[in-house]
Amino acid sequence: MLLRKLYSEPGGLFDEITFKDGVNFIFAKKDGGQAKKSLNGVGKSLLLNLVDYCLLSSETKHIKSAKNNNDLNGYKAVLEFEVSNKIYIIKRSFSNPNKDIEFGEKDKNIESYNNTNKDKKLSHILCDLIFNNSGYSGTYSNEWFRQLMPFFIKSQSSKEK
Repeated sequence: MLLRKLYSEPGGLFDEITFKDGVNFIFAKKDGGQAKKSLNGVGKSLLLNLVDYCLLSSETKHIKSAKNNNDLNGYKAVLEFEVSNKIYIIKRSFSNPNKDIEFGEKDKNIESYNNTNKDKKLSHILCDLIFNNSGYSGTYSNEWFRQLMPFFIKSQSSKEK
C-alpha cells in the first residue's frame, strides 16, 4: 500500500497533501521571524489521525477537537492510496463517520459502506486488499484490519523514546 493523497471534500478545509514514494516524515518548521512560537497545534498529529481516520479508526482526541472547534458538517476526509498498481479512494464524513463511507477504485464505481460492530464489510475488504498475501503460509484473518494498522501508521510524541 502506498499513500498518494489526502484532501477534503469539498476542498478548502485543509491543503491537499501529496505523499511521495517511500517513507514520509511529517514535521513543522518555524519561520525565521517566529523564534518564540511553539510548533504545538500546527496539525502534525492531526494529519496522521486523518489518514488513520480514513482507514476506519475511531475519532481521536485531535479529530474530536477539530470537530469541536470548526464546523465540519458537510466535509469528508478523502484518502487516495495505491495497491498493486491500482488507485483506491476512501471518503469518510465528519458529521456521520460510521455511515456512508465511500470506497472503491478511483474513477470506477465507488460504493457506500457502514462501519459498525455489526457491519464490518469494508474493514474486511480493506484488510484483504492491503494485507492478504496468497504466498503467506501463516495464519491470517480479515478480522484483523484495525489491529494491524497501528504497526504502519506511527505517531511519535516527544515523550516516546
